[in-house]
Amino acid sequence: VKVSSADREGLLVDWLNELLYVFDVEHLLLVRFEVDKLDDNSLEARCYGEKVDLGRHRIKAGVKAATYHMVSVEEREGVRVRVILDI
Repeated sequence: VKVSSADREGLLVDWLNELLYVFDVEHLLLVRFEVDKLDDNSLEARCYGEKVDLGRHRIKAGVKAATYHMVSVEEREGVRVRVILDI
């Protein structure tokens, strides 16, 4: 998965929305990520998971999108992010 954006907050929202797209279109539950490239404007990662199996996976509510409302990415003692999901 490759995403790019003008800033870190946009990159976070675009990344999460790309993962939601993979779930919606390919019906994959992603559980592991190997980030190959990450800077303030781009992210490239390999994502691993499995097909949704309703016999094994219980999905209570669907997420429609990650939003830009109150999104933040802060660096202090690591990285702290806040994002609101539209369900």
